Amino acid sequence: MFKKICTAIECPKLETALCACRRVAKTSSDRRRNILVTPVSARLRDLEILSATHRFNKAHCKVTLDSEHADIAGERRRIYITEHLSRECEKLHAAARKYARENNCKYVWVKFGRVYLREDDSGSVFRIRDIAFLNKLDN
Repeated sequence: MFKKICTAIECPKLETALCACRRVAKTSSDRRRNILVTPVSARLRDLEILSATHRFNKAHCKVTLDSEHADIAGERRRIYITEHLSRECEKLHAAARKYARENNCKYVWVKFGRVYLREDDSGSVFRIRDIAFLNKLDN
């Protein structure tokens, strides 16, 4: 399945560049299980796989990456390719996105398992280490 996705996003052949490919434990009954793919390096993950996905979705903004692009049978469903985060980092990212919505911040992103926030194009970049830091920004 991952090879089909890589073909769809025009990412180079990655058969030899993967350490592991496995399913994540199921969390709810109505969703399919996530696939966790571990490339040999973070550089390959960021510069090849994630950036190829971003380029594909920008080029196909009306119909972003979905199961039909990867020739996966069944109902058409969107495919998300993101960095795998720990539960703690997921919660921190969700809190940062909520803070950004409430305070009109323009950017929130995760890179190498770290959460960042930027208020506008010319503003400073803040690394969000914990919820307490978001509370300090609010004051």
